[in-house]
Amino acid sequence: MAEGEAKMAISSSLVALGTTIGIFALLAIGMNIKFGYTGLLEIGHVAFYLLGAYVTALLVLRPAGQNPGQIYILGLNWPWIPAIIGGVFVAAVIGALVALPAIRLREDYLAITLLGMAFIVQQIFRSERWLANGPRALAGFERPLTDLFPLPGEGLLSVITFGIILFILWTAGTYAMAAVGDIRSARGLRERIVHLLLAVFSLGIGYLLARRARREGTSPNPRPAVFAGVVVGIVGMVLAFATPSALNDGVALVTLGVFSVFTWVLGGVLYTTYYSELTRRDHVYGVAASLAFLATFLPLVLFGKSSDPLLSIVALLLTGVLLATFFYGLYRLAGRWTDYSDVSMIRIIGVAAVWLFLLRYWIISNLGVITQTNGVVVALGNTIQNLIWLLRFDQNLGVIFGYSRFFFVMVLLALAFAYYIAETTVTSPFGRVLKAVREDEDVATALGKNAFSYKVQSMALGSGIAALAGGLTAIQFQSLTWSIFRVEITFIVLLMVIIGGTANNRGAILGAAIYWGFARGTTDIAAFFPSAAGSSIIALRRVIIGALLIIILYYRPEGLWGEESGVSIE
Repeated sequence: MAEGEAKMAISSSLVALGTTIGIFALLAIGMNIKFGYTGLLEIGHVAFYLLGAYVTALLVLRPAGQNPGQIYILGLNWPWIPAIIGGVFVAAVIGALVALPAIRLREDYLAITLLGMAFIVQQIFRSERWLANGPRALAGFERPLTDLFPLPGEGLLSVITFGIILFILWTAGTYAMAAVGDIRSARGLRERIVHLLLAVFSLGIGYLLARRARREGTSPNPRPAVFAGVVVGIVGMVLAFATPSALNDGVALVTLGVFSVFTWVLGGVLYTTYYSELTRRDHVYGVAASLAFLATFLPLVLFGKSSDPLLSIVALLLTGVLLATFFYGLYRLAGRWTDYSDVSMIRIIGVAAVWLFLLRYWIISNLGVITQTNGVVVALGNTIQNLIWLLRFDQNLGVIFGYSRFFFVMVLLALAFAYYIAETTVTSPFGRVLKAVREDEDVATALGKNAFSYKVQSMALGSGIAALAGGLTAIQFQSLTWSIFRVEITFIVLLMVIIGGTANNRGAILGAAIYWGFARGTTDIAAFFPSAAGSSIIALRRVIIGALLIIILYYRPEGLWGEESGVSIE
């Protein structure tokens, strides 16, 4: 595949965006433990994010004498996993220690104290060069397992790593298929085709688990999903070990390529399941809204970057008018929405957002090349690479599983682990006490619960999860500066929690996806505008996000996903 084809596909951008969303989703889950479930107005959250990143890096680095131009303490040359665990432990302990004097304060006083603590931690790492190279970048550490990539490669360790990745992906995918739990009996040719695809792309096991869970009304047993992952992992290792390196492209396509296609099938199942109560007319409304939004940019697409300045200005003004008309139309439509549908309008906007993503990913990404020389071939190459998103098409190396994809999988694995810990915690009696403390601390105390102790434990747990995000950030950037951990990050994470829904970990993940999806969307939109106007749009991004937050709080104060119910103490 030609070099131009590889550059035009946006699957790599999607992987990078997904990595960022995963790291901030970890931060949002940590914030949700403290703010959503316990009611602590914790606006010093970024301090623990910073501590996790720097402590992890300081444990991983070689001694300072072996790293020219760097001054820092520790430098223990630890492996990455123990180092990240160490960073999580340090942040959790410091979170608990900070909570001891501060947690007795209420509301604004607690918020100001923790914000001040965040400033102090940031300034210490900024000014004290002996600690972590001061204002200069802390660098000199390598990403874990970089020598093994791209996969599948040569050597036993490379083969084992490839098998482990396949095990993780196929176990998660098969169990996700089973957890959908809405596999109905096949009716008609279309349904039979869909069910056949689901059976094939979930190795049959996920499909059968889903049907069984649906029939019995229970949660699927994860053991068969793990078995499927083990089988695929072993098969992948055998293929990677026995196949000549020249045929590694085929091994990747058979394993990771098929899984990439499976994720799109699974995404379609999740979409139809989540929006199962919508009628065909409701789906048409969502698609029409997405197409109308895209149509507002047609003047800019056609004439926005014309050599005639007057024509560019007219195109810019016309687009502004069309956008204003579109949003005014949505506002008027919201006031009379019950005349058109019984489904909440915000769910129709969700449908529109899904279709905007699909149009951007599959169609708009190819519009710029379809008219060029060999444009059809390039567009076809883009589409194939976007379909097989877990693999990168490289001119010299062929089809490869690169480090960025591996790191994305690791971030998702860390997110799944943190989500499991958070869900297990908040659905236990401990979590119900946290909610009770948030609702009325005096009542919880009267029932014999030590509210102070529970708040300290909440601070430690949420801070530890934030530190996990910091450790992954150290791997992502390979160098750290204090400016990465701006205090405003805390407010961005708090915004994610509020958008998704407080006291709901899935809502926290949704909020992170919406925020960064919107950030990426505004960047794409800004590309349609002339340079000066595009820069202004990016600069106004947070103003627009603030306006959207006000709208969400006005029309849906509980957040898009809402809070999970249940506050009883056992």
